[in-house]
Amino acid sequence: MHSKLPFTQPLPANLTPSSQKTLLEWIHDAGQIETENEFKLYLDHLQTQLPTKHMVITLGRINQHQQLQRVEKVVNVSFPEDWVSHYMDHNYISCDPILRSVMGQGPIHWADKFSRAKGQQEKQFIQELNSIGM
Repeated sequence: MHSKLPFTQPLPANLTPSSQKTLLEWIHDAGQIETENEFKLYLDHLQTQLPTKHMVITLGRINQHQQLQRVEKVVNVSFPEDWVSHYMDHNYISCDPILRSVMGQGPIHWADKFSRAKGQQEKQFIQELNSIGM
């Protein structure tokens, strides 16, 4: 039976029992989140464990092609607030190459997506993002 969920890769076979336990604890903790503030705290902690400088989570509906159809909520973890306001004010959510990607097919590499930008608004978005060092 084919699942509608975007599970594309199995868990790594070489996870130690300790790593398996830690992964399950992270999943369990995520399932216990009840408020937006708890979600933000969870993401703040998650970011300390990942090799990333900036993180934002976009929650929304995806269509049958696993593409973002409608944004329900944007949770900023660590992008500068003025950038997020600028992004929303200029409706960059409508042309962001990352958000227009197919979800659930593994990591999305910004450089790869940005190099394929075609539209003027996409290019302006990328230029502004680069101009502030992102």
